[in-house]
Amino acid sequence: MAVHIASGVSAVQFAPLLLAVAAATAVTPAAAEVGESVMPSAKGPKIAVKSFKAIEYESPKGGKLLYRLLTPVAAEPGRKYPLVLYLHGAGGRGSDNTRQLTDADFCPKLLNKANFLGRYPCYLIAPQVPHRKRWVEVHWGLREHTMPADPNEHMRMALEVVDAALSQYPVDPNRVYVTGPSMGGFGTWDAIQRRPGFFAAAIPVCGGGDAAQAPKLAKMPIWVWHGDSDRSVPTSRSRDMVAAIRAAGGKPLYTEAPNCGHRVWPQVYGSAQVWDWLFAQRLGKPEVKPTGDLPKVTTRTGDPRPAEK
Repeated sequence: MAVHIASGVSAVQFAPLLLAVAAATAVTPAAAEVGESVMPSAKGPKIAVKSFKAIEYESPKGGKLLYRLLTPVAAEPGRKYPLVLYLHGAGGRGSDNTRQLTDADFCPKLLNKANFLGRYPCYLIAPQVPHRKRWVEVHWGLREHTMPADPNEHMRMALEVVDAALSQYPVDPNRVYVTGPSMGGFGTWDAIQRRPGFFAAAIPVCGGGDAAQAPKLAKMPIWVWHGDSDRSVPTSRSRDMVAAIRAAGGKPLYTEAPNCGHRVWPQVYGSAQVWDWLFAQRLGKPEVKPTGDLPKVTTRTGDPRPAEK
């Protein structure tokens, strides 16, 4: 079962969640709703770091941010495209404007596994924070946190870059998405909490948010991922956010990989089913559920690397 209830968690507490996830296969599949945004049989060129343009952004409010930009292959005049903001994990930090893509096997391995370049014509923005910095000023090992009053400079500039892209490129404002693993999972929660109604959907992976912000997210399509044996970021961080959003009337999807440590993201970013779901979502439209059965997660034991500091 994709959603796993660990010992000590009430089955009654999570019963509505399990029912919602089980029902997800009975509603309109994502593949039928994505339309022109997905090319199911397309076998385009392989993606690589060089597929992304390297850019340095200088904020009018102060500060600089390195980022990579992917643009649609053979963009059609008059057509608007979705945009994805990808927030890397701690291993992607640096000043090379490259590691944010290659860390965690995001690019090229996982994106090519999902045939991303051939299947999803879109804009993808991947900013990079410097060493020892993060997307949210929160320690990842905490069991809970309160959202800081203001975004840190890196989150602020990442959102500025997204705003600039909306005015500079033919981006569909109803199809702006955000996702990220680990440190980027915290960033994903932070971004959607600060801008409710801006992103059409989000995929926070092994991160954590402020449960008090859940009412802002109740109407937003969110697919949450975590490993049940994560020793870097407590699994309770995702469980608590899912429970809080459900208590506020939301219906987030939640996939908890059994016997899986921190590296749950290969099962996310290498999956065409997950990307299909993301690109199917539109602001102001009913949520489109995943195609077919929910993922059969791969069992992994423990964490392959030490907890991030």
